[in-house]
Amino acid sequence: MTNANRHVLAVAAVAVIGCSQTRPSSESDPEAAVAPDSEISAFLDKYFATWSAHDLKAYGRCFDVEATVQFLRPDGTLKVYGLGSFLATQRRAQAAAPQSRETATSMRIERKGDVATAFVRWRLDSGERIVTGTDCFLLARREGEWLVTALLVRGDP
Repeated sequence: MTNANRHVLAVAAVAVIGCSQTRPSSESDPEAAVAPDSEISAFLDKYFATWSAHDLKAYGRCFDVEATVQFLRPDGTLKVYGLGSFLATQRRAQAAAPQSRETATSMRIERKGDVATAFVRWRLDSGERIVTGTDCFLLARREGEWLVTALLVRGDP
């Protein structure tokens, strides 16, 4: 197994575990049960707004240049993209459905210093077609800016 494959598997495992666990109680770890952070929710609002505005340059700036994006397929397999190839898929998807808009319907954010996870339910409206799902974000604050370092996407069945 190559180092790149080990990295992808490690990121996938962290994302799946982080997104599947319930929020820790404040009794077991007072720092873990952090109220949603307005700075991070504002960042995530920008993330969805830039995608919905079809501004892929601004959308792409929401990601670390080394970010990975993973799609969890209904059969449980992962499709993994680097940032460049992921943005190319988004460009094609938006060209095929120029009226498409995606909005966050709920967020659960946990932050420890300059690292955060966010569990976001979303709704994609594309003409008559409506799709819902969940994004699990791994975020890092770098030079004063929040960036997506890894994203796991799962559409609802």
